[in-house]
Amino acid sequence: MVLKFALSIIVGLAAFPAYADGSSLVGMSEEDIVACAGLPSGNMQIGSKTFFQYGASREAGAINGVGNTLFLSRHQTGCDATVTFQNDHVVQVTTRPYGGLLTGPIACGSLFASCRH
Repeated sequence: MVLKFALSIIVGLAAFPAYADGSSLVGMSEEDIVACAGLPSGNMQIGSKTFFQYGASREAGAINGVGNTLFLSRHQTGCDATVTFQNDHVVQVTTRPYGGLLTGPIACGSLFASCRH
């Protein structure tokens, strides 16, 4: 059982290695990013730089028992990413996974999994 869990973790992390931190997007155009990642949830222009905001989240619930009492707990996992453009091309991608050691980075990888440079 433990071995099966460990293998699923390894497979999950290997699925998005190049996309989890966004480094593979550097050099792509704004048009390319919108084509593969969709429209951003927000954008902003500061000087010569444009910032696109992307995010993915998932909420999971669990029922936990303590004595004769059941509690519903919620746990949110996901990723926020900011793509920085200068001269119409990606110069930096900042990702912020949250909610889990494994699930956050996987969520970051899924944001840009359709993007190929």
